[in-house]
Amino acid sequence: MLESDVLRRRQLRAALLFGSSRTWRDRRRIWPGVLVGVILVAVVIAGLAVAGAFRKQQASDDQQKKQQNAPVTAPLTPSSHP
Repeated sequence: MLESDVLRRRQLRAALLFGSSRTWRDRRRIWPGVLVGVILVAVVIAGLAVAGAFRKQQASDDQQKKQQNAPVTAPLTPSSHP
């Protein structure tokens, strides 16, 4: 009888601390879902950052190619050869 009273008090205390519908054991099941969600958000943000950097690098490469393909003009200084 004494053990069941202790168990009941412990359950009531847990219900007051963690809410009446959940005990601390049930609450632990939520954390894996939260952790997976945080990891997914981090992976998506990292993917967007990599994609943005890739696009920026491509634009920079295209600009360099355009500058290299531009016709080179001769200097306007007169030559000293007669």
